[in-house]
Amino acid sequence: MSHAKSNFIFSLPALFVIAVVTLHPAILQAEDSCPKHAHNDHQEETDGTITLHCKCDDGYKSSGGECKAWYGTFEILDIKGDVTFYRGAKKIAISAKIQTSITADRIVTGKNGQILIRLQDGHKLVVVSNSEFEFSDPDLIEKESSIARVTRGAIRAWKNALEGKSNLRIRTPTGAVSVRGTDFTLEVLPSGEALVQVFDGEVEVSDLKGHPGVLLKKGEGIRILADGVLTNPLALNLTVAQSDWQVRLDGQAAAAAIVS
Repeated sequence: MSHAKSNFIFSLPALFVIAVVTLHPAILQAEDSCPKHAHNDHQEETDGTITLHCKCDDGYKSSGGECKAWYGTFEILDIKGDVTFYRGAKKIAISAKIQTSITADRIVTGKNGQILIRLQDGHKLVVVSNSEFEFSDPDLIEKESSIARVTRGAIRAWKNALEGKSNLRIRTPTGAVSVRGTDFTLEVLPSGEALVQVFDGEVEVSDLKGHPGVLLKKGEGIRILADGVLTNPLALNLTVAQSDWQVRLDGQAAAAAIVS
């Protein structure tokens, strides 16, 4: 007995609907299934038409008619204070302070919270207090080539050059930082302005309007203004900058380390 070919129809976030016309559900189960990285959440049968409601597996999101990896997978190296993990709007509970891996799309730190993680590409990254760091969904990764963004607060990221080439790209509300194997900090201020400081290696900083980026080297910093305009690179007092970062890790406000 014949049946119609499955048609994948994008419906709701993380949900697919597959409509299959058949008179025998057993044939449906044998010959038609959910897409890769999805499972049958439930199914309905009406007048010989069976509709599978396929939900993307944990860690995947429906995009362009298939389930794509969504949440970041990272290793927790150290954590203290108020740190919350999210998948979408759902909070994730962790059973231990240190664990080999966790999947989440957003990390939010409170007043006394901070976390040190290792990304899949080898980057280590500190998210300090009162910050929000999120992993881009598949559509943004493909469109903007960015895997993460800082929406508020500050991070520091670094990677050993022996661990291979870096392709880390992090967005702010008005700009982006492309990493080339380095040690740098990125802070988004309440005003919407962002500050980038390079302690080692190189990063390229750009706006979101397609203008040529600015290459920063060790000992340089730059501001991304709230309207997306980049200032000229400025000399960075590394001693002050490194000291300020340690102060920030201790939960206090850092002083300005960029000098003209």
